[in-house]
Amino acid sequence: MSNDFNNYPYNPEPQAPPTPPQAPGIPNGYTPDERFQPAQPPQEPQVPQYPQPPQPPQEPQYPQPPQEPQIPQYPQPPQPPQIPQEPQYPQYPQPPQPPQAPQYPQPPQAQGAPQRYYQPQPAPERETPPFYGAPSQQYQQYRTPYQPQKQPMSTGLKAFLATIITFLVVTMVGFVIFVSLNPSDGGFREETSPTQDYSFTFPSEKATEPTTEGREYPESNAQNATDPSYKGLPTQSKPSKVKKGEYGSAYAFEKVEKSVVGVLCYVDGQEGTESSYTTMGSGIIISKDGYIITNSHIIGNSRKAYKFKVVTSDKKEYKAGVVGYDSRNDIAVLKVDAKNLTPAQFGNSDELKVTEDIIIVGNPLGINYQNSVTKGIISALDRKALSSNNAKVIQTDAAINPGNSGGPMVNMYGQVVGVATAKVALDNYEGMAFAIPGNTVKKLVDSIIRDGYVKGRVRIGIVGQAVTTRDSEVAGIEIQEVSEGGPLDGRDVREGDILTEVDGEKIKTFSDCYSVLEKHKPNDKVKVKIFRPSTNSSKEIEITLQEDKAE
Repeated sequence: MSNDFNNYPYNPEPQAPPTPPQAPGIPNGYTPDERFQPAQPPQEPQVPQYPQPPQPPQEPQYPQPPQEPQIPQYPQPPQPPQIPQEPQYPQYPQPPQPPQAPQYPQPPQAQGAPQRYYQPQPAPERETPPFYGAPSQQYQQYRTPYQPQKQPMSTGLKAFLATIITFLVVTMVGFVIFVSLNPSDGGFREETSPTQDYSFTFPSEKATEPTTEGREYPESNAQNATDPSYKGLPTQSKPSKVKKGEYGSAYAFEKVEKSVVGVLCYVDGQEGTESSYTTMGSGIIISKDGYIITNSHIIGNSRKAYKFKVVTSDKKEYKAGVVGYDSRNDIAVLKVDAKNLTPAQFGNSDELKVTEDIIIVGNPLGINYQNSVTKGIISALDRKALSSNNAKVIQTDAAINPGNSGGPMVNMYGQVVGVATAKVALDNYEGMAFAIPGNTVKKLVDSIIRDGYVKGRVRIGIVGQAVTTRDSEVAGIEIQEVSEGGPLDGRDVREGDILTEVDGEKIKTFSDCYSVLEKHKPNDKVKVKIFRPSTNSSKEIEITLQEDKAE
């Protein structure tokens, strides 16, 4: 067959694509998309727009207060340099542990054979390599703490300590033995006062009791200088009309300056220098012809215990004698042979008021400080301060020093209203001193000048001190001396016995005893009870009271 077709060109014309058949039911001119579009839903009716209510008026904007000025930020101070940390010491490697010895297997035991144990032989010692040896001394100092070596105690120190311990032991043992065999107070202690926890001292240079070892000076006894016709110590009341600035401390001192004296007590051989005198005190001139008031404790509560000398403010010296004294109220009257002396003016002590100004004039520490003045106020009146008597005293904060005893307490009008006598003598108490009221002094002085003693008083006739037993079962006055010719003389009363009752009332202090005796007069008969510690027994004795003439 020939290839005729290759000889005819073939150029077919492009033909349009055939039109797809129209679907039934679709009108002509619509596309399929338009035909299948879904119907649109009906639109919702629009809600009518109502007018908005009017807006409330805006609050006015007030101006803001000015802002506080900003505090300027100051530069921070430079930080201190950091303290360098201590260098970390290097951790040196620990030497390796030596190898464990190998565990060798146990050989099997034959059946029926006795049990045997295998004893492994120790491994042969091998030389340790230098690297694994002990660390050097340089490394060792960081690993082992320093332990100082204890120094042995020297032989000399041991001997010294042994001597001290032996001495202390022997001393303590000896003290215990001494106390047990030699009780110093016989089982009693002194009782200063049953109602007060503080003590008092008389501001004198020496002890209040005579220390003359039995020596007496009859020339000092001036009992014959009494004046039965004495009219009494004159007193005055405060001035009724007072001008401002007219009276005061200077005025008061000027009024009494020439009436204050020094009282010196001495024995043979002590008259040469002032420092050698046994006691010193002050005194008050009360008459032109030489009557002088002082304290009874200054003269040793005796007419003949010392020799006496009085030094006036103008340095004149007079020998003095004792007219009489009252140890219960600490008042004594001296007499010197002189004329035209300047007596002090006494006031009425009942007119004193608490907080009233006063001065104390005297000779603290002796004549070298003659007429020294201390000032204070009246702290209290009618104090029951002294356990040795029932006298009421005036309390003041003015200083009363040794040597002031017997000196005057003076008000701002220059009137003597008291006589300095004592003060509280404890470390924790200050400003508590006492004076005998002027009216009390007047009664005592009037009786002493007229009769040589306080008339109408009675006595038992003993010297002693208030004591109480350690168990507080017995209290009273330990008798140290029985007065010759007194009510208890020859009544089998010994030294060391204790007076426990007088007239049926218990006695613990001299104040208790005086309270009972003041109810009696001379020649009254009373019963006293005496306790004897050596036999632990008591007995009653009836005695006849005698008049106390301070002999």
